Amino acid sequence: MDPVSRLVLDRLPDIDFAVPTGLLARSPSPWLRGLAEPPARFTPARGLGGGRR
Repeated sequence: MDPVSRLVLDRLPDIDFAVPTGLLARSPSPWLRGLAEPPARFTPARGLGGGRR
């Protein structure tokens, strides 16, 4: 697993798709195979910095 994916899963352990996987739309780009809009639900957590920007 790549480091970014591991970081996301460590910080958002309950992340899940907000729609059925059959309704996920891929990006129309022939160069990028990612999701167009990856809807997700998770429990918000407090930021690591603790302060406001």
